[in-house]
Amino acid sequence: MKKNILLFALFFAICCSAFSQRMILLEEGTNTSCGPCASANPEIDALITNNPDKVIGLKYHAWWPGVNDPFYIHNEAENKKRINYYSINAVPAIAINGSISSISYFNQETIDQLSSQPAMFDMVMYTDIDKNANIITVNAIISANEQITNLSGKLFVAVVENLVTGYNAPNGETSFHDVFVKFLTNSVGNAISANWEEGDYQLFQFEWNYSSNYIYNEDQLDIRAFIQNYQEKTVYVAARGNFENTQGRMPFDNDMEITNVSNIPEANCLTEITPAITIRNNGNNTVTSATISYNVNGETTYECAWTGNLAPLETITVTMSEMPFTIVESDNVFNATITNVNNSSDDYPKNNSFSYVFQSAENTEGFVKIFIRTDKAPTEITWKIKKISTGEIIAEGGPYDESLHVYTENVALEELAECYTFTIYDAGGNGICCSNGSGIYGIETNDGVVIQSGGEFTDSESCYFTAHTTFGINNISTTSKIYPNPANENINVNLFANNSNKASIEIFSISGTKVFSQNYSNLNNGENNININVKQLPAGMYIITLKYDDKTEAHKISIN
Repeated sequence: MKKNILLFALFFAICCSAFSQRMILLEEGTNTSCGPCASANPEIDALITNNPDKVIGLKYHAWWPGVNDPFYIHNEAENKKRINYYSINAVPAIAINGSISSISYFNQETIDQLSSQPAMFDMVMYTDIDKNANIITVNAIISANEQITNLSGKLFVAVVENLVTGYNAPNGETSFHDVFVKFLTNSVGNAISANWEEGDYQLFQFEWNYSSNYIYNEDQLDIRAFIQNYQEKTVYVAARGNFENTQGRMPFDNDMEITNVSNIPEANCLTEITPAITIRNNGNNTVTSATISYNVNGETTYECAWTGNLAPLETITVTMSEMPFTIVESDNVFNATITNVNNSSDDYPKNNSFSYVFQSAENTEGFVKIFIRTDKAPTEITWKIKKISTGEIIAEGGPYDESLHVYTENVALEELAECYTFTIYDAGGNGICCSNGSGIYGIETNDGVVIQSGGEFTDSESCYFTAHTTFGINNISTTSKIYPNPANENINVNLFANNSNKASIEIFSISGTKVFSQNYSNLNNGENNININVKQLPAGMYIITLKYDDKTEAHKISIN
């Protein structure tokens, strides 16, 4: 066994010929205790070996009929998922290009027939193994050989060992070919584009540290990749690793791609953001300069002139300047485009743009609700709520004493025109959900809408929320008056109604508990005085909210 670090950057080269031969994918379900497998596998392996340019193999080991198959044990979840995907209930069983077939159907005539069919995509992978660093690097591209529309395609990239020897199986096998190790994509594949023009391409990169995985022979590590319609099971194209250098093999010389946008919360109430844009050099030339334009919701467009030294296939994240914008209730869209590469136009502009959609933050009225189920390290858990405008901490909690215990708290918000951030911290740096027990946290609006919940993070996790109704209310004002303040036994609410003869008044304690609620009707069109007896309320600070005339108002009052 050898434990190593495996780094994958998947890369597919564009074929220049008008016709591209289709590589066949032969997937097999097998088991080291299966007698018929021992009989069938040598013939299957010989056909794959004798047709290296026409067919590739990928073998998943089942958990039956023998229960101690080591190749299954090394990755139970993904072997089982793929066996079940094809509804295999007896081994050996094969799927040819995603279709379950009889063993006898896999012969030279079938291979010649299927491989003569044109392939809609080309895939070539350039693989390098650095044995000193224990790193495998695979650089590649998927390219379209024809126009494709509405494709439901998933990319699968698998690590295999081409040949494993030295294990004497119960069924007599001593040589095992194309042994599945691990998917670098997830087990249901990574989606590729649905629509392609002829000559379009996509570049994918993966990284996996397999130091905890059982590897029999580092020299036998290789890659299998294929594109499959996951619902219909049809495999469109397949490829194996190719141990060649990628230098000069990229489809274009000057070609930059935006691969990600970060530093923008999924939901926020900010009026300024500082986005970070990740760019990758997909070309043959080193990139020393690039211009990136960006905006939100089509508002003012800003530009960033980046300079540096980015070699082919290298990636860098560039932080933009802080930009103001106006958030809207519906989807907010951050748009970024590379407009210039090496003081020239990009040779392949189709991958120059990237859009990131984010939402406006949830709104709450009066207070927010916080609940935390601690893990086994409750003393590591704390949280804070801050005003964005001033950075003032208005509430905080923890550390806690009891493990696996539910704590709840309501936090009153004194201002109704503010953006807030909630942050939960774990001093242990491992969140609260997993290694120390099944902890969880949540923060909700006053009417129970979840702003954010979770538990799987490292040092901290944050979210934004507002404490005023930004959208759908025509006016948020404080034209009413509350007096006396401080109050002893009664408070007077003086409000001026224009459009409605109804009002709703609620009073909350500073902890967010509702202590008074009353609806009023038959208001005068004009000035109204409402008297509320507060003698029964304990002394302290309170928030009183008024709703009338499509308005929401809030006032801070003190009761002695």
